[in-house]
Amino acid sequence: MEEKPRWTEQEVERAKAIKLIYPNAEKLELIPCVIRVYTDIGAIAYLHADLFPSMKNGQISTLDEIIGGAQ
Repeated sequence: MEEKPRWTEQEVERAKAIKLIYPNAEKLELIPCVIRVYTDIGAIAYLHADLFPSMKNGQISTLDEIIGGAQ
């Protein structure tokens, strides 16, 4: 089983901000250099990968995981 990332406080705050701006946002996916923000209807926004340095390429994380995952 792959180890879950340890989210920084900044990443948690950014995840909360995404939920505030996009209330229907559910998850993030890191593809090379870009993070896609998804809702139930698909990708709705693209963010710079540097905003979530704990994510690895190909990783998908829910916003709830990130918000609840501060160490």
